[in-house]
Amino acid sequence: MGKRLRYEKILKKRLEEHNLEFKDIISKIEIPLDDETAIFFYTSHFEGLGTKKSDIDIYIISNNKLNRILPGKYLNCEGVITYQINNLEFDLEYWDIKEINSIITECQENAFIENDLLKILVRLNYGYSYTDNSATQSMLEKIQKLQIEKIVTGKYALLARSNYDDALKMFYAGEYVAALDCCRRALWDSVSALNSANGHSNLKEKWISKIFLDNNAYGNKELLDEYYKYQVYSSVPSEHIENYVEDFLESIQGFITEISFSNK
Repeated sequence: MGKRLRYEKILKKRLEEHNLEFKDIISKIEIPLDDETAIFFYTSHFEGLGTKKSDIDIYIISNNKLNRILPGKYLNCEGVITYQINNLEFDLEYWDIKEINSIITECQENAFIENDLLKILVRLNYGYSYTDNSATQSMLEKIQKLQIEKIVTGKYALLARSNYDDALKMFYAGEYVAALDCCRRALWDSVSALNSANGHSNLKEKWISKIFLDNNAYGNKELLDEYYKYQVYSSVPSEHIENYVEDFLESIQGFITEISFSNK
């Protein structure tokens, strides 16, 4: 089964659980559904995540303009409306095509693009394209050409290296608690990069560990054991913090090395 059909099946199941159909959501859209409009659905259930209370995000990308000012505006979107029907919450986000193109350009030029912008492209990449028209095809082609997973991997690889370098500086300065904080951030960023390099570019922090552990560290048992040791079941004896941080730093080197192999 192709990705689009699989996502459609997941969405239909979620909607049926609340006695809803696609038309119940589409009817809320306030602009013409013509060739100028692309509609993408996203839910964390597409990635095997989410809960029964997880909402659905609908991205409406168009050259057509709204006839009113909407609440919930953030970044450069036209506005967001949140609906709840039969206990299912969904957000309709309206975006001008030019703004999405601008985010794509920034993503190409800025390795440290802010996550709020990057998240939109990630969700379009993993989303379900409800429409099948020229606007949708154009957007899909741009997203695929962008290779979003490599961009996310690269960003978190740089962050991991930066936090690792800070950890080293703090360690050699005898600031072991500060070094430990930097180690934890470096490990977190390393795992985010590894998730993305293996096809899981999820930017929600609450899912990072679950994705990595559910995928058994992508077959690397040593990294899996190290992650459990330092991030999940960590315990730092105060009298041995220097040795603990030194071992932690060595462990992070293994994660950073694995990123370079995974991102080829």
